[in-house]
Amino acid sequence: MKFLVAISFCFLSICSFSQNNAAVTIQSDNDAYLLNGQDRYYTNGLFFTYSNTINHNNKTYEQYFTLAQKIYTPLFLDLTTTQLMDRPFCGYLFAEYGQNFFIKNNSIKWNISLGTIGNASFGKDFQESLHKAVGLYEVSGWEYQLKQNICINAGITYMPVLFNTKDNFSIKALPLLTVNVGNVYTNAQAGILLATGFMNTIDKSSLISNTATDKTECYLYFQPQITAQAYNATVQGSLSANNKNGFTTQASTFMWEGIFGFAIAAKRVLLKLELHNVSRECTTQFLTDQYVSIQFTYRLK
Repeated sequence: MKFLVAISFCFLSICSFSQNNAAVTIQSDNDAYLLNGQDRYYTNGLFFTYSNTINHNNKTYEQYFTLAQKIYTPLFLDLTTTQLMDRPFCGYLFAEYGQNFFIKNNSIKWNISLGTIGNASFGKDFQESLHKAVGLYEVSGWEYQLKQNICINAGITYMPVLFNTKDNFSIKALPLLTVNVGNVYTNAQAGILLATGFMNTIDKSSLISNTATDKTECYLYFQPQITAQAYNATVQGSLSANNKNGFTTQASTFMWEGIFGFAIAAKRVLLKLELHNVSRECTTQFLTDQYVSIQFTYRLK
């Protein structure tokens, strides 16, 4: 935990220089928002992000720093053995720094993250405290969670503009290609971001930027994507940790995800609501997954 605090201080120091159009974002992911009593697989995500734009040598780009925690559980949460476990209990706590460049309206984004899985991720503590606070059932099985390990990952995403009408009410289509490499996720993603509504130009739109400020926006979007997985530590465990007393499984070779979203941005406030439908992340998973993501951004200047 101490190394995350130190890294957070360094990154925040970096982000404090040359800032313009700064913003803070809180994002909460949870399947409980579906109001169907569901509590499984990617069961909770909490993200705190600071972002700002940088002007350097007549070029402008966005940078961000995120502190986040993700929690994963199997379908059944009353386990005393691993017999009915279809994916591991796993918490993932990390800090991430990234930059987003706009080149002729095309977006190129890179990021690097450092974190941990296992006890130091506080996944067990957070879920048990949350269940107790809202009066839900006790969870058993965290004693089989994946063993602790330092996690390093890096990624890059390219989003060119395929189609973009320039009226106030516009339609946009942006293919996306992402590659992630590290000892948490090693994969490649391909998809397309389709959006329609009242939007600004790509480089000034909240569609792919938290700090962009211009006219009010209100739009719908859909993002289907497929992921080819080479390695996923949240289901396979760390290559350098001994998980023989826990439960690990194999990542699915391919995953499909469909994201349906709504966004509204006015002056300093941005609100996004997303419904995620995700296929099986690992080969032993009994069911597919579904959750809601709520993102609130306040622009500081």
